Amino acid sequence: MFTEPADQWRLSVSDPVVTRVLIDWAPTLQVAIPDGLLEIKVEAPFVVSAESATLELEPAGDPQLLGPALAVVRKRLHSVSAFKNGRLDLVFEGGVVWRVDPSPLFEA
Repeated sequence: MFTEPADQWRLSVSDPVVTRVLIDWAPTLQVAIPDGLLEIKVEAPFVVSAESATLELEPAGDPQLLGPALAVVRKRLHSVSAFKNGRLDLVFEGGVVWRVDPSPLFEA
């Protein structure tokens, strides 16, 4: 399921699609994959980039401000890269990118 280039791990499955974004204290993506579901939980602040805007979202902040995270529901997840330094990059259909930088408060 994962490949390991020199500085990262990459998810390697066919046609992963985001089926849900759950919002509580940390957005959780539920991703449909051939073998079932994959969940990705983001506990640290993250940046969402799209064609016209870049926003920093704070999971522990006001949940209403996490609305832009919902834009990835029903989108294909083109790539997941978990870097060995703790950074996580998620690239979705339509050009939306989530970037989670390493945090000393959370596990990578």
